[in-house]
Amino acid sequence: METKINKLCPEDIKWKFISSLGFVDCHHARYIDADFGLEMETITKKKNDYEFGNCKTYFFITGQKKEYTDLQILCDDWNEINNYERKIIKSK
Repeated sequence: METKINKLCPEDIKWKFISSLGFVDCHHARYIDADFGLEMETITKKKNDYEFGNCKTYFFITGQKKEYTDLQILCDDWNEINNYERKIIKSK
């Protein structure tokens, strides 16, 4: 029997585009990774009708209220929440 630790790294996340909304003063886009239960939202302010400003990105763990702006910190918290040992039985 082999024991494996569940560990998530930023490069493991595969974001899937879900929705986009355009407002008068900003643009909002939403992405998820259903395999890990993660969400990402980007909010981009508009400078004018033809030009966008800086984008702010927020990350969430599905079902948690905490908001993250650093992907590595999100992964660290995800690992703490989901750090369990899985027993893997190798077939002979």
